[in-house]
Amino acid sequence: MIFYHEALNRIRKVAHAKQHSFLKLTETLSIEPNDVQLVMGRILAEDMISKEAIPPFHNSSMDGFAVHSEVTLAASEQNPISISVKGIVYAGQVFEGTVSGEAVSLDHFSAIEIMTGAPMPAGFDAVVKIEDVEVIRDVTRDVSGKAQTIKITAPLEPGEHVRKKGTDFSPGQKLLSTGAALSAEHILGFATVGLGQVKVFKRPKIALISTGNELVDHIADSLHGGMIRNATAPYLMSAIPLFGAEAKYYGTVKDDTDSFKKLLSEILTENLRDQPDIILTTGAVSKGKLDFVPGALKELGAEILFHGVAIRPGRPLLFGQFANGPVVFAVPGNPISTAVALRFFISPYLRTLQGLHDELESTVVLSETTEKAKGLRCFWKTSMHSHHAKSLSGQESYRVSTLLPANAWMILPEEDESIAAGSIVQTLPLYPSVQFTDLETEDGGCC
Repeated sequence: MIFYHEALNRIRKVAHAKQHSFLKLTETLSIEPNDVQLVMGRILAEDMISKEAIPPFHNSSMDGFAVHSEVTLAASEQNPISISVKGIVYAGQVFEGTVSGEAVSLDHFSAIEIMTGAPMPAGFDAVVKIEDVEVIRDVTRDVSGKAQTIKITAPLEPGEHVRKKGTDFSPGQKLLSTGAALSAEHILGFATVGLGQVKVFKRPKIALISTGNELVDHIADSLHGGMIRNATAPYLMSAIPLFGAEAKYYGTVKDDTDSFKKLLSEILTENLRDQPDIILTTGAVSKGKLDFVPGALKELGAEILFHGVAIRPGRPLLFGQFANGPVVFAVPGNPISTAVALRFFISPYLRTLQGLHDELESTVVLSETTEKAKGLRCFWKTSMHSHHAKSLSGQESYRVSTLLPANAWMILPEEDESIAAGSIVQTLPLYPSVQFTDLETEDGGCC
């Protein structure tokens, strides 16, 4: 049995060795509305560059009138400036200098009525809001009631209420660097400049196998004869995508070495493109008579890098690897042990494999004195609020009910047995946060 920090060192060493070849695997995904949900959280495999200016043209940020600002410099309440309105332009249109097909004469004392988002007419450099002017509409001469004249009572600055071309994005601008974990805000930026797809790194693949004579499907009508529902498989299959990987479930194997070896051999010989990066097994990993997984892995040629970690829950956890093949996490079958294995062992492997930063633990104040086993690092289900955390009652590895109200894991060090209220402790949220990778980019960093 080894300590937690040594287990992490061995896990990360293997992941680092595989990282270079793993990061050569990429795919291109669409960000069309019906496809884009598949992009969330994926790791960007190339810099995203804008090919155009946004806004693509000078346009009005208000409903009002495009004017020449210089003629408004002397405008005041006492000295309003009258300007003739020579036309109107809507969003999606360009003012061509004509009205009803006839050319109009424009000078500096001309205005064009303009709607929000409409392109600025050539030569006009400011917009006065419609609510800031007196609009004179001569319905005797124009039954449509179009504006004939406006009176401006305050000077305008050049560019006032104008969204200038390229002030949001410019051609050649880097939107996002290789190694970013994609979010909805990034998609908004890409769509704004007309980008329709992203190149991302392949997600790590996990092959999940449950073991146990006692397991029945989680939707079984009733339990009898010592049977229990397989709750960990639905949990893992739902949680693994939140850790940046994808999973395939291979079902439950009874406590039979030959059946287990047969299934594992089939997984190991699958098409290279479909071969998993991780084989994850639950159950049969301790030292009981039917705990056959460690022996079966050795018989199939796996190198066992550790078996047993000084933690609670999940002490019998095993980590190994197949030569030129996937790594193996064999974890205890109790549900909370499985959750701890995913959060504190498999997650660091996945992050290192993908070049992601190690997660930073949060420092919080312990609200109540908490007991733990001395010599073991304990991961307790925790309720954390306003930088204070308390251990929830019922930390046994079989008790799922106390995980439901939890919002974090409390990490308690090996050397302590009783940790007093008011002590500083470390926590991690139930699921990892989105962060940037350590991948080198042209400018030496991300974003």
